[in-house]
Amino acid sequence: MNKLNALTTLRFFAAAAIVIEHMRAVLSSVTLFDGLPYDYGVSFFFVLSGFILTCVYKKGFEEPGSIRRYYALRVGRIWPLHVTTFVLAAFLLPPWLKFVGPEGPDVPLIALTNVFW
Repeated sequence: MNKLNALTTLRFFAAAAIVIEHMRAVLSSVTLFDGLPYDYGVSFFFVLSGFILTCVYKKGFEEPGSIRRYYALRVGRIWPLHVTTFVLAAFLLPPWLKFVGPEGPDVPLIALTNVFW
């Protein structure tokens, strides 16, 4: 199957919109980011990613055990990066930006939830 390069490029722009939306408070002085619905990038990114994954892997699901293999490959690709960014955030972010729950700091519970959710 083709890699669907045009759709992958659109996914890049959707991801950029997500980053801008998350950084909106920091970038509030930049007028380029005012008034545009960057939060739509989240929905567009997930729908487009699901479509691309379906197109790329749909033939492989006909074999026995292929769904288990697919999920193992996805977790093996995503989870190490997730843990790496969690560790970097834990060491690099100032204390007031991390591990604060709705009722105050609950560091062990929030840390475990972030790693395994």
